[in-house]
Amino acid sequence: MAASFALLSDGTVYSWGANTYGELGLGYKSTNQASPTLIPNLTGITDIAAGNIHTLALKSDGTVWEWGSNSFGQVGGVSYYGDSVPEQIAGLNDIIAIAADGVLSMALDSSGNVYTWGANFSGQLGDGTTADKRTPTVISSISDIIAIGTGSQHALALRDDGTLYTWGYNYTG
Repeated sequence: MAASFALLSDGTVYSWGANTYGELGLGYKSTNQASPTLIPNLTGITDIAAGNIHTLALKSDGTVWEWGSNSFGQVGGVSYYGDSVPEQIAGLNDIIAIAADGVLSMALDSSGNVYTWGANFSGQLGDGTTADKRTPTVISSISDIIAIGTGSQHALALRDDGTLYTWGYNYTG
């Protein structure tokens, strides 16, 4: 899939490209969008993180919004089908960074806690299991994190002392 996003300086977001799972946030699925289109009712955005078939947005008030497929729980909630319009993720507040890749979602709060949810077949949620999670769950084994990132079935977190934590798929090192 290939969805594209543009975050404007006024906090609005435009999307275009593939929309098979509602990953453009435009209120419908299956119809691709050839030109940039304003995502309605989405304002105050400071960051966008696009996975393969889902998208996260960070608002200036520290809340996280999601849309797209929820096949592995990557947008949160119990619905398998996800949302084709932005919806707030319950329980995430005071968030300062987000990351998404494939079917994994991450958030970092201002206290240095990392939350993960979505697919976990390679241990990419960092909770010591391979069970998917449909709600954001704090990784209790790390703290004082200042930056997060994702890659293909793996995740990273940088601690304030320079320690880098990595977990998930490591087939190629």
